[in-house]
Amino acid sequence: MDLNRARIFVHVVDCGSISAAAIKVKRTQQALSNQLQILEEELEINLMDRQGPKLTLTESGEYLYKVFKEKISEIDASVQEFRAKKDRAEGVIRIGIGEEAFANFIPPLIDSFNDKYPRVSFEFKVATDPQREEMLITNQLDLSFQLFTEDKRILKCTPIYNQTFIPVVSKAFLKKYPMPESIEETLQLPIVDIWPQFGLYHHWIRKNDRTLVPAMQKKSIQASITNIPILKQLVIQGIGIGFLFEDIIQDELKSGELTILPMHKTTHSINAELDLVYKRKSSFGFIHQEFINYVCEQMK
Repeated sequence: MDLNRARIFVHVVDCGSISAAAIKVKRTQQALSNQLQILEEELEINLMDRQGPKLTLTESGEYLYKVFKEKISEIDASVQEFRAKKDRAEGVIRIGIGEEAFANFIPPLIDSFNDKYPRVSFEFKVATDPQREEMLITNQLDLSFQLFTEDKRILKCTPIYNQTFIPVVSKAFLKKYPMPESIEETLQLPIVDIWPQFGLYHHWIRKNDRTLVPAMQKKSIQASITNIPILKQLVIQGIGIGFLFEDIIQDELKSGELTILPMHKTTHSINAELDLVYKRKSSFGFIHQEFINYVCEQMK
């Protein structure tokens, strides 16, 4: 049943006639009559006897008028309470972030959330995924944007963002080294990665050719840093082959500054999924739950 039609029915009864109700809600009498007729058809009962301009409620109409009026009053009161609570909402949300390029989407989220809740403030702590995970568990953080989370028994992980890492080399790199035509050939070339061990390159090898794992485990990474923008600059400078987020290298790919490895089209890609993470048993207040819901809705 449509709540608006029930509301119109209550308005008509309160005003004593369809014409008076039409003036109050700024609609035509015909429009209100049509809505009342549809409501009666939905309920399969007659709500009122129409005898000239005067309306007389049937027994069913009397009963439903009382029910509708009470429920509509409760709904209106709840809406007013929510609006008042929203206007008064204040507090601090402590959020953990990494140095990844993912952080680019956070400022617009905060800005738009503050449009709704201007009295809410944020505290950000930059740390590695393991450090932020520990801060969540020890209640030093409320929420964290994580690429990797180990203790999923205590922490709830909600996926909000997905990106593909692309293997690329730069013009500067190709002046010093040949373009690798196979995964195996990359073993003879320098690599820059986000971690010195078990990084993106290691994951890429394992995912595409496990026979190369022993050789890969003996290979040293030329340079490693968890800051993706700096990693990008290392790749551009020709320090080594690197894996970078697809959306942050579009300009460089178009200009020819960066080139995707030839075997990329025939290999399995590495995807990174960013989670919004928080303790499963957290007793969040209104603003924290609103922010979680807002992030999940905006990042769909």
